[in-house]
Amino acid sequence: MDFLQRDIRTRSGPFSFRGHRALIGIANALADDAIPRIDVLKATQIGLTTLAGFGYGLWEAQRGRNVGYFLPTDAMGRELLGHRLRHAMHPEFADSVAITLHDRIAVVDGPSGTGRLYVRGLHSMLGAISVPLDVNLYDEVDDLDADHFLWARQRLDGSHYAREVAFACGRHPGEGIDARFTEGTQHHWHVRCPSCGRDDQVPELLFPDNVQRVDSAWRMVCIGCGAPLDVEANGRWVAHYPTHADVSASYRISALSVPWVRLDRLMREWSAAERDRRLLAPFRSSKLALPDAADHQALSASDLAAATRHDDVAERGPVYIGIDTGDICHIAVARIVEGDVLAYIRFDAIPSEELVRHVGALAERFRADGILIDQRPEGELARAVYREHRGITFLQRFSSSEGEKAKVQVNALYRVLSFDREETLGAWCDLVRRGPQHVTFPQAVDGIPFAESVPARHILAGACRIEARDGNGLTVYRFRSGSVENHWFMASVFAWRIAEHMRGRRVRVDEIRLVGRTRTGVRVR
Repeated sequence: MDFLQRDIRTRSGPFSFRGHRALIGIANALADDAIPRIDVLKATQIGLTTLAGFGYGLWEAQRGRNVGYFLPTDAMGRELLGHRLRHAMHPEFADSVAITLHDRIAVVDGPSGTGRLYVRGLHSMLGAISVPLDVNLYDEVDDLDADHFLWARQRLDGSHYAREVAFACGRHPGEGIDARFTEGTQHHWHVRCPSCGRDDQVPELLFPDNVQRVDSAWRMVCIGCGAPLDVEANGRWVAHYPTHADVSASYRISALSVPWVRLDRLMREWSAAERDRRLLAPFRSSKLALPDAADHQALSASDLAAATRHDDVAERGPVYIGIDTGDICHIAVARIVEGDVLAYIRFDAIPSEELVRHVGALAERFRADGILIDQRPEGELARAVYREHRGITFLQRFSSSEGEKAKVQVNALYRVLSFDREETLGAWCDLVRRGPQHVTFPQAVDGIPFAESVPARHILAGACRIEARDGNGLTVYRFRSGSVENHWFMASVFAWRIAEHMRGRRVRVDEIRLVGRTRTGVRVR
């Protein structure tokens, strides 16, 4: 704290936490040597780069440590080291720092010895394989070359300290800084209402309902009683997943939690985004710290929130189970309620060796009417579940031809449900977007609001298309697969498909109307 306020400055003068009180918690984490990894999913222009980049990087260097500051390109590195870093230092402190712009190194003399700040672009492998480091800082994480990023992490292997700090505005759900945030403690800034006592109000998750005009000025207000809120005086950090502390201390901080960002300007940008969808994704990503892949995103957090139910599901109606297998198997359980609504009631993650027993318990408890389990990559595991529940289970297979087939596998006959991957994933996303009259999600999972839960994050990560080339060389948009954490997305889709199949329904593709991109729609008949 003392180093920041004494030796670091901003465009407005010496560094101060006034209007940036939420940054104090992050600063305390940076000052705690016992935390090996810190990840911050942030809004833009809130002072985090000055704090975690310039301030923290120079602080570690003046303690005698070697710090690597990694950016997407060398040009960004030259700009940071040549102009921004020197401007961020108090003149007296700058006298102890020797900057070699050509080599992009800042040498810092401090009471604990001499340390160095190496500023490197990761557009080439050369930026990743230079010198041994004690601390790695990753800025603009979503734009860092993924392969070179892996090599940069190896620069820490010779250090007992070996610390990683990542901070960035996220753009792609489930990737980059959003993935790192999800792996950690997921600290959110909670604001308590002094009038009614409601203390679970996370500004970015309640926007825009929590910003209203009060006496001709925009103010953040309590969604319970409508009283104005002081986001700094009544705010605090809450870890939604404290058990993840052994992986990372992670934080999300939006512009709404930093009063330095004026609400009148923010609301003007929001008004423009409401009128023009092209501005919506940049607004959500840069102001709310809610990554949004824009037209590539088939579902948004808003879509999930709109489909979240606010009361319990009646314990009547057929139940269907979808299972995505792997070392950890992900299970989605859904019940048909109110005639034709698919209500998801449970999401489980189970080690593969416990899957057969766990599915047996679920099937007995809910009197399951259908189970769909993917047969890749754990074929024998899928067949073991099938053998325990022959009458209601199908193995899942992606194929251009749809329908039920009987196949011999390992000298036994199994029923296989085949369907087209792209059409089916798009169809399920369409159904969710149509709202709670078609699909609903629970209000919370493990005490976390559904839109912020791990299952929801899997759904958002999976419900994103990437550009690809088909066999004719034409550009097509396909749902992501591979390393992306989309397991509950797939399990949820499987629960829906087995529900439709067991009820004698066939999914037909007959619509294309995703805003901004070609997409698949369905009509269920």
